[in-house]
Amino acid sequence: MKKTLCILAAVLTCLLCLAGPAAADVIEFTDSYFTDMTAIGGTVYLRTNRAGVYSYRPGDPALTKYADGYGFPRYTGLVAVDGVLYTVDMEKEQFAAVGENAQGAPLDGAVIPNFMKTARLGEGWSIHSMQHTPFGLFWMLFPSHYTDKHTLCRLDTDTMELSCRAVPHLYNYCVQDDGTIWIVQQAEGRFILSTYDWESKTLTEAGDLPKGATGIVMQGDDMIFNVKRGRIIRRTPDGTIEDVMQIPVRQHNHINSLLLDGNWLVSVDQAQLSCQRLGDPET
Repeated sequence: MKKTLCILAAVLTCLLCLAGPAAADVIEFTDSYFTDMTAIGGTVYLRTNRAGVYSYRPGDPALTKYADGYGFPRYTGLVAVDGVLYTVDMEKEQFAAVGENAQGAPLDGAVIPNFMKTARLGEGWSIHSMQHTPFGLFWMLFPSHYTDKHTLCRLDTDTMELSCRAVPHLYNYCVQDDGTIWIVQQAEGRFILSTYDWESKTLTEAGDLPKGATGIVMQGDDMIFNVKRGRIIRRTPDGTIEDVMQIPVRQHNHINSLLLDGNWLVSVDQAQLSCQRLGDPET
């Protein structure tokens, strides 16, 4: 009997292994739509168009209201800097700390220097995919609603020096821990992955990606993308691309995915959030 139970336990373990990753947690949001996403530790924060800012942790059954306000058309973007959430006040072209306890934080009320001139802002400009790194605070920018071309900006938060680059066919970007700037371009039917040198303004092509590749996030030296219809792929440093899993949420191409605690992949479309364990990269 004991031997039989051991055999059954072994079979069950194998079946669980073959089943692959657990089903994703999916949360539907009907009050508005998501515009930006960032994280502090293991908590995700989402700014919505008109319903305020919400928080989420893996396993939560629903989103939790974090702060009212901070919606369109007054505010744009969302980023975490040293444990504080910030958005950008479009009327004043300055940072605004999010939440009652954040008022008076170091960047709260800080004006983005020479923003209009440096970024060549026009009517209806907006910010997306903000990323705070040791190499500066980056964001993608629509200079106006009359163009579909993106600009990439970097702010040195120590010197408050702003610089912007008009990267051709910019579709998405990510800054690696070592400072490497990865760019995804959509051009002539191709999705092209390149590195970008900020000082020389030079692109170096690294290869092609499947069509629709977005939601770029780093897992160690590997790159994770969400392509069409929730297909998750991994690109290793040698250029190999492999399928990882399928999730029920398409990734919004203006909002990068997040990786919490190294392996919880959080992806959002306009009104859906998906959280699923990605697993560790192979070594």
